Amino acid sequence: MAESSLAVADYLLGQYGNFLQFSGQKDVATRCAQIVQLLLANHVDHDVSYPLVAVQINASNAFCSVSRQPQFDVLAGKASRSYDDGRVQLGDELPRPRTLDKYWGYFWSVQGNASTMRFSENQGVTHHLPCSKGGQQGNGFETIRFAVTVHPSIGRVCERHLGCKVVGICNDTFILAPLSGALSCAAEMKKILKADLEMDLNVPKSSSVMFSFRTPPLVSKQRDLLLSLQFVQILR
Repeated sequence: MAESSLAVADYLLGQYGNFLQFSGQKDVATRCAQIVQLLLANHVDHDVSYPLVAVQINASNAFCSVSRQPQFDVLAGKASRSYDDGRVQLGDELPRPRTLDKYWGYFWSVQGNASTMRFSENQGVTHHLPCSKGGQQGNGFETIRFAVTVHPSIGRVCERHLGCKVVGICNDTFILAPLSGALSCAAEMKKILKADLEMDLNVPKSSSVMFSFRTPPLVSKQRDLLLSLQFVQILR
């Protein structure tokens, strides 16, 4: 398992030129934060007219809501439906870490069929809910499965926004670019995550920050307000 995790980690870090995703390693949160900080250090090189913006988008209840069809498509390396707004068609090959091939039986036995969740509320009423999406959040193997599933969808968007640098960990994605580029990338990513993976953005946990030196305080506040309004607009 440890060897496979490291192989997946290498795959996630080497598949796309401007998108790094952290999973399968120790201290992935620390590694992700360090890379984001390193990229933000470039804000001093940006013209004040085109300041660097960091946009964080968070998927709501992501582990439990992500569609299982793209999960098995990615594991199989072949699309069983169209993805990416029709750019990926039925039968097209999908990138995948081949080290997970030997775990196909495990994933199929755990998530290949719908199951029934049963719980009793505090009033003593028992509920039975059909479960045919997502997986168990907090499980190490499930974290790897989730990262591998979402990787192609996010990566294809990043390839169309080469002016952005994107870093991801689980259901959090950080987009670093000048204002218009970052917002454009975030807007398309929101659309693709919903269409391809059935994932919705968690608006309260999504945010944007603008970085710029030598900007008068009033101008800075006006830009922050503009950024906030534009950011809210793309999340609607």
